[in-house]
Amino acid sequence: MNTLSAALELEPHIVALEKRLFCHSTRRHPEQLAFLIHPDFIEVSAAGQRFGLAQVLERVPNEVPPLIDAREFQVRQLSASLCQVLYRVKMVKGSVFSYSLRSSLWVLENNRWQMIHHQGTPCQPF
Repeated sequence: MNTLSAALELEPHIVALEKRLFCHSTRRHPEQLAFLIHPDFIEVSAAGQRFGLAQVLERVPNEVPPLIDAREFQVRQLSASLCQVLYRVKMVKGSVFSYSLRSSLWVLENNRWQMIHHQGTPCQPF
């Protein structure tokens, strides 16, 4: 398999992993979150807050899940074991709408892809 075909097969897999983190069925189970999120994970939220894995495992399962409309996914393979996912999000929490540009880094360790970094930056509505 050449590098281009490997990258084309990897993109839908990485996007599917990213989207699993949007699902209530994943978000409400700390063990599923821990499977997808690397122990050294850092998130910088659209509100400018910084979280590690422990905070995510404590906070996310207890949240009312937001409605997430994610689009325009792009996957950049930065090395054999590191991918960046870029996309746009419209998020609805109750009656509050927010829009952001998202960037995630996924690292391959022990034959498993895990998110190691995520950042959301507010943007204009789209």
